[in-house]
Amino acid sequence: MTQLEIDGLYSHIGGRIRTIRKKFGLNQEKFAEKVGLSRVSIVNIEKGKQHPTVHFLYLVSKEFKVDIGDIYPTSFSNLERKAKNLELPDKDKRALLEMIQKLT
Repeated sequence: MTQLEIDGLYSHIGGRIRTIRKKFGLNQEKFAEKVGLSRVSIVNIEKGKQHPTVHFLYLVSKEFKVDIGDIYPTSFSNLERKAKNLELPDKDKRALLEMIQKLT
């Protein structure tokens, strides 16, 4: 990955953390208390300047009942999971899943 891609990844993750925090009506301080970090760490994670640990992401997913995969950018595996839940005729669903699998 290039540095630009890495920066984009952490910026995306930070944005998802911010969205989750706001969805639950928490300010950064209250959110930090729930996940055991400082408010400054939450600010930096949300800005993409601090890289969250896997442990932190697991705590967020568990505490706020979100799929940890939804914190990361959409990947083909997420597309496959979403495609399986679409209401499509079986023939069309199979064709869509085959196309996604060819891309991965």
